[in-house]
Amino acid sequence: MRSEGVGRGTRRLLLLFLAMMLSFAMRVNMSLAIVTMASPDAFGWSVQTQSVVLSSFFWGYVVLQIPGGVMATRFGGARLILACVGINSLVTLLLPLAGFYGGWEAVCACRVVQGLAQGFLFPATHSLISKWVPLTEKSRLGTFIYAGAQFGTAVQFMASGFIAHAWGWPAIFYMNGGLGAVWTLIYAFLGADSPQRSKIISSEEKFYIQDSLGQVGEQKVYATPWRSIWTSAPFISLIIVHCGQNWGFWTLMTEIPSYMSNVLGVNIKSVSNNSHYTLDENAVILLHPYLNTF
Repeated sequence: MRSEGVGRGTRRLLLLFLAMMLSFAMRVNMSLAIVTMASPDAFGWSVQTQSVVLSSFFWGYVVLQIPGGVMATRFGGARLILACVGINSLVTLLLPLAGFYGGWEAVCACRVVQGLAQGFLFPATHSLISKWVPLTEKSRLGTFIYAGAQFGTAVQFMASGFIAHAWGWPAIFYMNGGLGAVWTLIYAFLGADSPQRSKIISSEEKFYIQDSLGQVGEQKVYATPWRSIWTSAPFISLIIVHCGQNWGFWTLMTEIPSYMSNVLGVNIKSVSNNSHYTLDENAVILLHPYLNTF
């Protein structure tokens, strides 16, 4: 029974890994593309404009973090993660056009929409893991799914330079958006909020997951102890630590490509006369920290 349940049931969770990978790729692609987009040969954006564009994703992202968890419980994680990747893919495909015809303001608007949609990413993933991953596999498979974020970042940092050099910076967004659209179509057919709602799961697989999670029979719903949560010192400490970690992590994530280009003279998309690094070396420099994290 164990091999039957795990063998087929958990393979479907590869789609969650890919959702995390593609979402983070679409999240960080602007950090690299903006180096070329802001050049005098393209849009000629000032440093201040670049900062606004890079930060605009998080204006939307912060809005739905807590509501996203409530919505995942009410509407189901599958719908939310489908909306997350689907909306991000569509906006990513439209982003080059927004830059050409609407300027940096339109690009910011696109990034805000992407941030809003990605506010569902982690709440939806938490919900799906809680309902799909057998209890004995939660640590291993949960880690694998969330590692998709670092893998997607590393792959995007490595690939963007090659893509931009071969087809131009708009191709970075077209590539990400196209892959995300393919994922959306596949998940629309295969995804489900829980084993109970899946139309393509075997009875053996469903029973294995439900039995492992103690979900066989009627389930009692408990009220959320909000007062105890928000007055818990360990909980508040974790919030502070997480805020600090994310502040440093995302500052480096968004600013390193521009810093390497503008301060160190590293050209992220091609070999230039004033650069000491080849294209391959640039890719390794950018992806190495995130590949190690993965």
